[in-house]
Amino acid sequence: MNPIIFPTDFTDQNDPALRFASEVAKRDGCKLIITHVKPPAAPPVASLAPAVYGIATPGAASNWYRAAAEGQERAAIAERLDAVAPTEVIDCEHVLRVGEAADEILRLAEETHASRIVMGTHGRQGFQRVVMGSVAEKVVREAPCPVTVIRNEAREPQEALSQEAQPLEVQPLEAE
Repeated sequence: MNPIIFPTDFTDQNDPALRFASEVAKRDGCKLIITHVKPPAAPPVASLAPAVYGIATPGAASNWYRAAAEGQERAAIAERLDAVAPTEVIDCEHVLRVGEAADEILRLAEETHASRIVMGTHGRQGFQRVVMGSVAEKVVREAPCPVTVIRNEAREPQEALSQEAQPLEVQPLEAE
């Protein structure tokens, strides 16, 4: 059976989705891949200066410190990711990616031939959603497999499993 992917941003909004993903993985006898996507590091303003202002780049020492700090941050995130544990005894793997969240989740789903993506959502609406964007929305629209999105107010996993809705299938629009 192909794996289930569970993306996390380490917030409590993901707890019901993790419980649900764990239950489905146990029921279907498949691996659960718990993933976190770290945003790419923004280039420091000083590194943009040569292109914009035609001045010398920062020395190799500052680049080394930046790389060391990035490595420490990545190690801390990996440790936090490893602490996210399924609620059931199942085969589990932790994957840390760097990039744009939706793009990396979709790429992981394609690479692993995922059977499903289960993710939590913050349920933002209106202006907040426009400003913050919606990772869940992009994943639902572009995923190569069914996507289950669970809000924090979701039912308990056993109840949700017994009344599971059909996966949303997105069909491409035909050109007119």
